[in-house]
Amino acid sequence: MAAERGGTMSASVWSASARRYIAVAASGLLLSAGLVAAAAERAGADTQGPIDFESYSTGTVDLQDGWSSFGAAGHGCGVYDHTIVDNSTLPNGAPASFGAQSLRISNAVMTGCFSDQTFSKPTVDAAGEATASAGTFPSGTRQPHFRASFDLASVDPATVQPGLSMSVSPDRGEGARMSYVRIADSPAGWNMFFDDYRDVAPLGSSGNLADGCSGGDHFTDTQFATGLDRSVPHSLQFDLTLLPGPHNDVVTISLDGQVVATGTTWEDYDRYCQAADQSTTVRTLLFRTGSNSSSGVPSVAGAGFLIDNVEVASGLAPTSLTYTGDTSATEGHFATLSASLTGSPGVVPIEGQLVSFTLGSGLSAQTVSATTDASGIATTTALVPHQDAGTVPLSVSFTGDATYIGSSTNPTMSMSKASTSLALTAPPAFFASSVSPALSLSATLTTPVVTDASSSSAPVVGRAVSFVLCPQPSGSCFTLNGSLTDANGLSTVSSAFAHPVGRYSISATFDGSTDPRYDGATSSVSTMLAVNWATRVVTTTSGGQYRGAIVVSAHMDFGFLFGKYAPTAGKLVSFYLMPSPSSTNIGAGHLIGTAITGSSGNASIAYKMNALAFPPLPGSTLAFAAKYSGSSDMAFGPSQSPTVGRLIVKRAVSNALAATRVGSTLNGTANLKEANLTYAIVSNGVSSTVSIAGAALPAATDVVQWFTNSDVFGASFPVVTGANGIAPFSKPIPGYAAKVRAAYGATAKYTSGISNVVPF
Repeated sequence: MAAERGGTMSASVWSASARRYIAVAASGLLLSAGLVAAAAERAGADTQGPIDFESYSTGTVDLQDGWSSFGAAGHGCGVYDHTIVDNSTLPNGAPASFGAQSLRISNAVMTGCFSDQTFSKPTVDAAGEATASAGTFPSGTRQPHFRASFDLASVDPATVQPGLSMSVSPDRGEGARMSYVRIADSPAGWNMFFDDYRDVAPLGSSGNLADGCSGGDHFTDTQFATGLDRSVPHSLQFDLTLLPGPHNDVVTISLDGQVVATGTTWEDYDRYCQAADQSTTVRTLLFRTGSNSSSGVPSVAGAGFLIDNVEVASGLAPTSLTYTGDTSATEGHFATLSASLTGSPGVVPIEGQLVSFTLGSGLSAQTVSATTDASGIATTTALVPHQDAGTVPLSVSFTGDATYIGSSTNPTMSMSKASTSLALTAPPAFFASSVSPALSLSATLTTPVVTDASSSSAPVVGRAVSFVLCPQPSGSCFTLNGSLTDANGLSTVSSAFAHPVGRYSISATFDGSTDPRYDGATSSVSTMLAVNWATRVVTTTSGGQYRGAIVVSAHMDFGFLFGKYAPTAGKLVSFYLMPSPSSTNIGAGHLIGTAITGSSGNASIAYKMNALAFPPLPGSTLAFAAKYSGSSDMAFGPSQSPTVGRLIVKRAVSNALAATRVGSTLNGTANLKEANLTYAIVSNGVSSTVSIAGAALPAATDVVQWFTNSDVFGASFPVVTGANGIAPFSKPIPGYAAKVRAAYGATAKYTSGISNVVPF
């Protein structure tokens, strides 16, 4: 940098000619206005990159995809050693990330000129203040931030290239630089320097420009990398935030993803040393090999640096939020919430911006805000909302404005549990039963609430409460699980009391051991007297066809208040075939099945007779009774129904006829079967069906009657069915159309049946 500025750090000798595009070449020739206009014309296209040069032609980059490099193309102060190269032709190749082609730059040729050096493809929207000078270049929509990055490697990574150096600057497009980094090779590795301009008190102003370019005002020269390993590629990035007014722009330099230097732009140099009283825009990246002495380093010709993956972008300035407040709190107390807002990348504080904090989640989450101070810190306090204890979400956000992109961070808060209390409600006495009316218990769960003015209690919602009942004076306890607490903190349970009669102690418990928000609580204990119920069973029957089934049903209930009865559900009822309708001794009966009562107190079974060796004949009567043996816990006593009878009746038959005519003879069969039967039964409130197919065949006589149209033709004749229920027949018939059907007369076991009519 010293060489480029004539060997001094003083702003007074940093002449405009050393900074502007009307640069003086070593030969003393000025660049023509036509070249300046051409530079502006070529800078119109927009790209963000990254540009990897893979589609570019080898040789000069000038006029390729918006790039300009007048000098390297032979139109400037010197023919610079800046060129697109095929990496495979290099003695040492290139890093894999550089692909097949790269931009190679060396300072084999140097001049004091600027606008004929190499400029990257520019952005359409330039970055800069609203009043910044765009020169002869388009600026699109002004943006407050400019970012530029590129990857850098050495053509000769194993050894030093003596005298090799290059500077890189965010630029308007012809040498109006707004920042600066210089890279120089050394035996130990690369050295890198960052330069910014410092206007110290008394500060320059519109009314006194001289104060901004005199006395201690100067350029810095800060080395941020020493002996950097040249055998591996590196990434360099500029971030410029260009704020309205003087003395406030921010520059950060990042090397391999880490911020290594922070400072200002050259805006104050533009305002005061150039006497322009305005800064300049930025839209491209300048790669320069320049010197006031206009002497180059011929030994590095064909070597030097490799440039790849060039990216330029303009837009809003990125920011970063870091939470710095409390990381733990207690339910119902205050917590300090704080965050640091900085430019990103970097650690430059941003003042005067509103930061919001949202602690917790759901409807009870609390949002507060604070404004950043000169250190970029926003601090406020918040009453801890009602949230689950443990890890609680905390959202910190800056929404952004016309200059800055919003940013956010999501730390967490470790929150302590809140204490709770329970109030139990239980009846002093209860009629024990497993059906309605059920035992009803309730408890209300609350938690203390602390505000800045007072303390109170609030319901705890959505928590499970258990009710524990223990027989007195001793015995095994049992637990009833209550509902989750509602909006009033109320948990209830309604349950059949299938336990022995006697006295019970009752308590309610909220187990907070696994709850992330609340500590557990147990209510005070109350006592309850439990008494049992008497039951009754009533039996009815249906069905009763020969070789069919009889559905035996039982309805069970119990008397609970003032002679009223309620159905008893979930009880096992046993069904018996009794010796006679007058039998009352259940011990003399034969157990034929069991079923469980449903919510209506009903249960039934099907007593099937088709499989019996000697099924009862029509006209006989079967007798049935049902019994409930009582609950083992004595809540319900045993009961037996009176015996009921069911008369066996004839069974219907199905009679199907099939016939064919062969000449004057009619051949056919009559197929006689028992009718199919279906019965509905109920157990445990679930209905199901029992089917008895007509597989058994009655042994009987089929009578076939011949018909012609609607007139009787000939006499009927009997045909006896075989073991398979089929009665075949063969009969001569007249030559005209006829109809035939089979008729079956009733017997002692079956009803009569008429077949279908078969026409011919």
